[in-house]
Amino acid sequence: MTSRRTASSAPAALRVLTTYPRSGTHWLKGMLSAALEIPPLEARLEDPVALGEALDRDGGTALIYEHLRYSQHGAVVTAPRALPLQLIVLDRHPFDQIISQLSKMISEGFAPPASGSPQEVARAFVLGELDSELGYDWPDFFCREYDDRVLDWLGPPHALRVRYDDLVAEPEKELGRCLDHFGVADVDPATIVPNFSFESLSGGRSPGEMDESSHYRRGLAGEWRRVFQRSDADRLRRLYHDTFDRLGYSLEIE
Repeated sequence: MTSRRTASSAPAALRVLTTYPRSGTHWLKGMLSAALEIPPLEARLEDPVALGEALDRDGGTALIYEHLRYSQHGAVVTAPRALPLQLIVLDRHPFDQIISQLSKMISEGFAPPASGSPQEVARAFVLGELDSELGYDWPDFFCREYDDRVLDWLGPPHALRVRYDDLVAEPEKELGRCLDHFGVADVDPATIVPNFSFESLSGGRSPGEMDESSHYRRGLAGEWRRVFQRSDADRLRRLYHDTFDRLGYSLEIE
């Protein structure tokens, strides 16, 4: 059996997981914590001062996670420190992300400026059909959000990007990449992943069986392809091509 690394033998480092909301944060955080055998720091760290204090605490922070913005938190995270910093950036296909985010907000009583299902509202948001009601340019805002939460974090050499879409498709491979990045060589991802199946985390649901309010909403990637229509393709390319090209995500509607 593959040996398990203990907390005391793990290489000393600052391990930071920064994620786009609704991109599998709790799933990946749970697997990393289990592999490291160290609990993550369960605290809200959006305040840069609190984040800096967590990073500067004596002995270092084994694993912290938060939805960080480079413009707000970049200088804090990348500041010189005695311990090496190992950063994982988790993101998701932007259209799947906004569908999941709106599903959660609507389930919690948020009333968007349009009626319909979360999928219908997401399509209107993405196509810019609600800009006049919102009072700002949603596609432009959305692209800037992805720059700030994803692309701007990828400059430092210590940053590893993980895509939720790949994590769903090949969880053992992607967890292995994360552990390699963290310098953890003696944990077999195959011993971790089965304990974090969608069925167990969601309380028995199968992938694709939705609970709009759950952290583990659907367990599959690619929902956006059934939300947008082929007639939307030209408009999507005009609004999002540059950002999607940098992100490496497809705009093609089958």
